[in-house]
Amino acid sequence: MVAGKASNCSEWGEMSKIDVYFTSIITGPAQTCAEDIYTIVNPGTVTLENATNVATLTALGNNQWKVTRIGTANGTVKLRSTVNGRIYDKNIMVGGSTVIGFENLDHLEAYDYETFKVLQGTGNMKYEGSMNLYNYESAGQTSYSWSLVSKSAGSPIVSWTASGNYVQVSSKGSGGWLVLQCVITNGCSIETRNYRFYFGIEPLMP
Repeated sequence: MVAGKASNCSEWGEMSKIDVYFTSIITGPAQTCAEDIYTIVNPGTVTLENATNVATLTALGNNQWKVTRIGTANGTVKLRSTVNGRIYDKNIMVGGSTVIGFENLDHLEAYDYETFKVLQGTGNMKYEGSMNLYNYESAGQTSYSWSLVSKSAGSPIVSWTASGNYVQVSSKGSGGWLVLQCVITNGCSIETRNYRFYFGIEPLMP
């Protein structure tokens, strides 16, 4: 029975009021680079899960808790409030990591981690290659932002397209080149890479 509830309230109304009353609401940033403060409305037993050697939890009073990164640790922790056996979680990304490699090479020959030769194919775009970047030590979501740095002028015309961690380069003939920049962000870690593509010719190594 909800305190102060009118006697003619339905059973469904009772359950709805009880659910609302006992719900924990956790607010605060989804990631932290050093330390951040979180507020919990109607907190129960508050803990920090998956946090060993990653982060610590400090009760500040007034329904606030501080999550503090340990050194340069990276990982995803859960700020948890348990109320009457019900669990309410907020995922928090601590730190960040960018250890970038590549996979799913198609008509590309790698000379190092940033230099590629585009191999001849049989389609309308005689030279077309693609690949995916991969963050090997990521905690949480990694974002990829691509832009053009420079490219060869004249014929053959070179082109490119990218979406997320996927990039494709193409040309109807050999002899051109293309340099693309990718800014890779994982939490607090940001890395910039310049990828060089040479169409049917040997790369000029730096």
